[in-house]
Amino acid sequence: MKVLQKNIKNFVTGMGFGAIIYLLILGFAYNNVNISVSKHSVLSVLIISGLIGELAWIFKLDISFLLALFIHAIATISLYILMMTMNHWYINGTTIVIFIISYIIIWVIEEVIRIEEVNRINIQIKKRRKQQ
Repeated sequence: MKVLQKNIKNFVTGMGFGAIIYLLILGFAYNNVNISVSKHSVLSVLIISGLIGELAWIFKLDISFLLALFIHAIATISLYILMMTMNHWYINGTTIVIFIISYIIIWVIEEVIRIEEVNRINIQIKKRRKQQ
Protein backbone atom coordinates (compact mmCIF):
# COMPACT_ATOMS: atom_id res chain seq x y z
CA MET A 1 0.00 0.00 0.00
CA LYS A 2 2.88 2.38 0.79
CA VAL A 3 4.28 1.89 -2.71
CA LEU A 4 0.94 2.84 -4.26
CA GLN A 5 0.71 5.93 -2.03
CA LYS A 6 4.26 6.97 -3.00
CA ASN A 7 3.47 6.47 -6.70
CA ILE A 8 0.30 8.54 -6.42
CA LYS A 9 2.21 11.27 -4.54
CA ASN A 10 4.95 11.34 -7.21
CA PHE A 11 2.38 11.41 -10.02
CA VAL A 12 0.36 14.26 -8.46
CA THR A 13 3.52 16.22 -7.62
CA GLY A 14 4.65 15.84 -11.23
CA MET A 15 1.24 17.04 -12.41
CA GLY A 16 1.55 20.15 -10.24
CA PHE A 17 5.00 21.03 -11.49
CA GLY A 18 3.92 20.30 -15.06
CA ALA A 19 0.92 22.59 -14.78
CA ILE A 20 3.17 25.40 -13.56
CA ILE A 21 5.61 24.89 -16.42
CA TYR A 22 2.70 24.72 -18.88
CA LEU A 23 1.46 28.10 -17.69
CA LEU A 24 4.97 29.57 -17.85
CA ILE A 25 5.41 28.40 -21.42
CA LEU A 26 2.00 29.72 -22.45
CA GLY A 27 2.68 33.02 -20.72
CA PHE A 28 6.26 33.66 -21.75
CA ALA A 29 7.02 31.65 -24.87
CA TYR A 30 3.74 32.25 -26.65
CA ASN A 31 2.67 35.60 -25.20
CA ASN A 32 2.24 37.26 -28.62
CA VAL A 33 0.49 34.29 -30.22
CA ASN A 34 -3.21 33.51 -29.95
CA ILE A 35 -3.24 29.98 -28.56
CA SER A 36 -6.34 28.06 -27.64
CA VAL A 37 -6.02 25.59 -24.80
CA SER A 38 -7.61 22.28 -25.73
CA LYS A 39 -8.70 19.43 -23.49
CA HIS A 40 -6.14 17.26 -25.30
CA SER A 41 -3.29 19.59 -24.43
CA VAL A 42 -4.35 19.90 -20.78
CA LEU A 43 -4.69 16.12 -20.42
CA SER A 44 -1.39 15.44 -22.17
CA VAL A 45 0.40 17.95 -19.93
CA LEU A 46 -1.07 16.43 -16.79
CA ILE A 47 -0.44 12.81 -17.80
CA ILE A 48 3.10 13.35 -19.09
CA SER A 49 3.93 15.55 -16.09
CA GLY A 50 2.66 12.79 -13.82
CA LEU A 51 4.90 10.32 -15.64
CA ILE A 52 7.84 12.67 -15.16
CA GLY A 53 7.00 12.68 -11.44
CA GLU A 54 7.16 8.90 -11.47
CA LEU A 55 10.77 9.08 -12.71
CA ALA A 56 11.83 9.66 -9.09
CA TRP A 57 12.44 5.88 -8.86
CA ILE A 58 15.62 6.41 -10.89
CA PHE A 59 17.24 7.90 -7.79
CA LYS A 60 16.50 4.71 -5.85
CA LEU A 61 18.71 2.66 -8.17
CA ASP A 62 22.11 1.50 -6.97
CA ILE A 63 24.00 3.91 -9.22
CA SER A 64 25.87 7.15 -8.63
CA PHE A 65 23.84 10.29 -8.09
CA LEU A 66 25.32 11.95 -11.18
CA LEU A 67 24.41 8.99 -13.39
CA ALA A 68 20.89 8.94 -11.93
CA LEU A 69 20.59 12.68 -12.52
CA PHE A 70 21.76 12.27 -16.11
CA ILE A 71 19.29 9.44 -16.78
CA HIS A 72 16.50 11.41 -15.09
CA ALA A 73 17.27 14.55 -17.11
CA ILE A 74 17.33 12.62 -20.42
CA ALA A 75 14.08 10.80 -19.61
CA THR A 76 12.45 14.06 -18.50
CA ILE A 77 13.48 16.02 -21.59
CA SER A 78 12.34 13.10 -23.76
CA LEU A 79 8.87 13.15 -22.19
CA TYR A 80 8.82 16.95 -22.48
CA ILE A 81 9.66 16.77 -26.21
CA LEU A 82 7.02 14.07 -26.65
CA MET A 83 4.42 16.33 -25.03
CA MET A 84 5.48 19.31 -27.15
CA THR A 85 5.31 17.19 -30.32
CA MET A 86 1.95 15.60 -29.45
CA ASN A 87 0.44 19.05 -29.05
CA HIS A 88 2.13 20.49 -32.15
CA TRP A 89 3.87 23.11 -30.03
CA TYR A 90 7.06 24.79 -31.15
CA ILE A 91 10.27 23.63 -29.61
CA ASN A 92 12.55 26.62 -29.69
CA GLY A 93 15.21 28.29 -27.60
CA THR A 94 12.68 29.90 -25.29
CA THR A 95 10.85 26.66 -24.50
CA ILE A 96 14.15 24.86 -23.89
CA VAL A 97 15.37 27.67 -21.58
CA ILE A 98 12.07 27.57 -19.68
CA PHE A 99 12.45 23.80 -19.36
CA ILE A 100 16.03 24.07 -18.04
CA ILE A 101 15.19 26.85 -15.58
CA SER A 102 12.11 24.95 -14.42
CA TYR A 103 14.13 21.74 -14.01
CA ILE A 104 16.68 23.56 -11.85
CA ILE A 105 14.02 25.32 -9.75
CA ILE A 106 12.17 22.05 -9.20
CA TRP A 107 15.42 20.40 -8.10
CA VAL A 108 16.09 23.20 -5.62
CA ILE A 109 12.53 22.88 -4.23
CA GLU A 110 12.83 19.09 -3.96
CA GLU A 111 16.23 19.39 -2.25
CA VAL A 112 14.87 21.90 0.30
CA ILE A 113 11.94 19.56 1.03
CA ARG A 114 14.33 16.61 1.41
CA ILE A 115 16.62 18.53 3.78
CA GLU A 116 13.65 19.66 5.90
CA GLU A 117 12.39 16.08 6.08
CA VAL A 118 15.81 14.75 7.14
CA ASN A 119 16.04 17.48 9.79
CA ARG A 120 12.54 16.64 11.06
CA ILE A 121 13.43 12.95 11.32
CA ASN A 122 16.71 13.75 13.09
CA ILE A 123 14.84 15.90 15.64
CA GLN A 124 12.42 13.04 16.30
CA ILE A 125 15.33 10.62 16.78
CA LYS A 126 17.01 13.01 19.25
CA LYS A 127 13.75 13.37 21.21
CA ARG A 128 13.38 9.58 21.45
CA ARG A 129 16.96 9.19 22.64
CA LYS A 130 16.42 11.78 25.35
CA GLN A 131 13.30 9.95 26.52
CA GLN A 132 15.19 6.65 26.93
